[in-house]
Amino acid sequence: MKRRIPLFLLALLLLVSVLPMGAGAAFNFGRGTPTVLIGLENTGQETCYVTLLSQEDTSGPWVKTDDFSKVYPKESGQVDQAIWEAFNGYEDPDGFHFLGFFQNCTQSKTFLWNYCPPETFKLLLYYPDSGTFLASDQTYSRYAYDSYYTATVSGDQVTLTQTATLTSEILSLVIRTVLMVAIALLIARVFRLSGKQLPFLAGVHGGIVLVLNLFLALVNYRSGSSLFLMDALLLTIVVVMVEWKIFTPALPKRADDPEAPCPVRKFTLIANVVGAVVNIAAALILSAVL
Repeated sequence: MKRRIPLFLLALLLLVSVLPMGAGAAFNFGRGTPTVLIGLENTGQETCYVTLLSQEDTSGPWVKTDDFSKVYPKESGQVDQAIWEAFNGYEDPDGFHFLGFFQNCTQSKTFLWNYCPPETFKLLLYYPDSGTFLASDQTYSRYAYDSYYTATVSGDQVTLTQTATLTSEILSLVIRTVLMVAIALLIARVFRLSGKQLPFLAGVHGGIVLVLNLFLALVNYRSGSSLFLMDALLLTIVVVMVEWKIFTPALPKRADDPEAPCPVRKFTLIANVVGAVVNIAAALILSAVL
């Protein structure tokens, strides 16, 4: 029965983590909702409001409607109704819809829709001082749980490019895996593990944490940082149990003292707990700088 616990945890995590984005409300586990973050370039100094036009007429609580109070029933006094009405009156040639959410991005140059953004969308800018609208000709989609774009205005053209790249994700994965292996080797030296034991530990631990980080990268891509953090902590328990099974029979004695038992369980527990904390911290830091 005890042997089945790690497998059950892993199977549950796999099931939850590979659910389609936005699906599985019963398995939400505090995941929140997907987000779309767009950096704005060359939008000028004029007051600028931004929204996303949706291919569908609803997205979560957001809906296409002519009734302002239906979208903002409790916050009508905090939202500029004139701007809402301007956006609501815009007619997209492809039939995309304004769902009610918008932001003043004049100073921040950043647009964030962090609660139920549309799946497929266009970017629409509105300059109230001149009454001008600028819309992207192309349509775009949430390509990940957290989708990052940069919008560039050139004349009357608005184009979006994905900000997050595969190269940065691979670099983050490699850096975090190397850090975890280095930490494990340092802790191994504290427990006086040496000789041929170190390459064996590095190889096994490195392979396991590489698979771990590949899985966590998939989780972060499909389900966001909340589930990434939960999986990183829970999978540490699974990794500890797996390494106990591997290292206990393979390393019965210390290399420098054949009479002394090898402290495999203490080493594995401490190395993986410290490694998990560093892995999570490094993931957060690298996501901001890469």
